[in-house]
Amino acid sequence: MADPTLYLPPELSETTAAYHTLYVTTFLSQFATELKPAQPTEPNVRDNTRVPTPLIVSFDASEDNPIHHEFILFQKAQGVSVDTIFDSLDDAMKEFLVSQLTDYLIELHQHGWNHAGGLSIDLTGKVVPSQVVAENFWQAAEIVEYWGPDEIVDSLNPKGPFNTYTSYAKGHINQYIRNISTHDSLEWMRDLIPRLVAFSSMLDLRADELNDTRYILTQKDLHFGNVICDPTTARITAILDWEFAAVLPLPLWNPGNCFLWNSRNTQERIAEQKRFKKVF
Repeated sequence: MADPTLYLPPELSETTAAYHTLYVTTFLSQFATELKPAQPTEPNVRDNTRVPTPLIVSFDASEDNPIHHEFILFQKAQGVSVDTIFDSLDDAMKEFLVSQLTDYLIELHQHGWNHAGGLSIDLTGKVVPSQVVAENFWQAAEIVEYWGPDEIVDSLNPKGPFNTYTSYAKGHINQYIRNISTHDSLEWMRDLIPRLVAFSSMLDLRADELNDTRYILTQKDLHFGNVICDPTTARITAILDWEFAAVLPLPLWNPGNCFLWNSRNTQERIAEQKRFKKVF
């Protein structure tokens, strides 16, 4: 066998994934024991809540594997993504979907945390606080193209974990100031730096009020393309895409305003999203 990347199956063209490339593959069960054990965020959710997530068989966050890419291999969820059938459902089934998601969010929000940031697995298999991870962060390939050899992932992105809401916000603001001050193409934004500094100081003045909040695990991308259901009953069978899940202050539980979004930006779909947010 030559280059394993030449043997990958065709990617799924009908998906709405913007960040990932998705494949369906089949292998004999005895090969699963040879794969790296799976320990990302999903097992913690699967083992400690009723939130349905697909069974993860294996993952690798490095490029030290036969396909030379990060990957997650998980069991295919039964059903279809809600965005593909939402228009065909009657209001009762749509409200049933919203009701199920509401129950899952309530359960997730009942599990309190003591930090804002990411999660990782330590050497004992315990879930521990970690640095912030987000889909819109500067990543290796972009850094090489736009920043050059003097910058790395850790120098261009917020760190963490943070102990409070205000330290989380200030960590981001300080990173923005640093990046604006560093890159020549961002010189036009440098007159905003005093305003960012003033905003950071205002956070300190309101710290007691802002930090009087709970910290909860949020999936961050809970649109209907990431929700799988039985098309005949609207019973949810899986919630996908937990790679960028994070512990955030409660006011930030829906950072991209994608909750109940149907993966289309028409005025009709946006109006329907607002309508079902009222149901929620």
